[in-house]
Amino acid sequence: MINSVNLTAGTRQVLLSQQQTAALTEQTTRNISTGRKVNSINDNPAAYFQARGLSNRASDLLAVKDSIGQSLHAVETASVGLHALGDSVAQIRAIASNARGGSAAERQESAQLFDRVAAQLDTLASDASYSGVGLISGSPQDLDVAVNENGQTLTISGAAADSAGLGIGSAGSDYGNLATDANIDAALAKLDAAINAIRAREQSFATDVSVLNIREQFNEDLGNTLQVGSDELTAADLDEQAANLLALQVRQKLGNVSLNLIAEKNNAIADLF
Repeated sequence: MINSVNLTAGTRQVLLSQQQTAALTEQTTRNISTGRKVNSINDNPAAYFQARGLSNRASDLLAVKDSIGQSLHAVETASVGLHALGDSVAQIRAIASNARGGSAAERQESAQLFDRVAAQLDTLASDASYSGVGLISGSPQDLDVAVNENGQTLTISGAAADSAGLGIGSAGSDYGNLATDANIDAALAKLDAAINAIRAREQSFATDVSVLNIREQFNEDLGNTLQVGSDELTAADLDEQAANLLALQVRQKLGNVSLNLIAEKNNAIADLF
């Protein structure tokens, strides 16, 4: 039969202190390795949940920021398309204007060039899409952009910028193959209106880009601020933790010395009998 070991009150107190020191040493070592003083809900429930809430919101805002970035690419792509369309319409206008005073054959040739360049407008408008979003195609889409983590959106309105959407028409069917100056004047009026429409849409998209840029930067700044706040609630002061660990190690050694002294004392007493 194994006899139970009888411990003196002093020995029990030292052993209890050693156990507490070992637990604190383990926790402090963990804090140093993770860089955090709150690693789980058990360490500090209030700080843990507050930090988690801040961190979750920061993550949501940064995700929205990334989504805004993709939307910006879509709007910028449409703006690039509008710029190319503006250049093309200006080219068509020059063709029509240069036909004034020309011979019938020259006017016919200009009309063919007019329609050849105009046909490219549809392709340009269709190609100016980003990730499936076409803001200026013949069948334009609207783009709903989430601007915060609560789902509030900003709608970027699409507008057709193909030849039909711009109302340019065909030299052959709409402007009599530029056969008369009156035909040319009618074409120039439509082309000037198309250029003005393109410029207005470019300005509208520029405003949208400005708004989205501001919102993107705001979400990034706010997200980073929230994450810093979260980190401050849980981050460990490594210098302080290192000092605590050193003190605990000294305490552990002193406890071992105390146990040895108690053991020697008990042995000496036992030798007397």
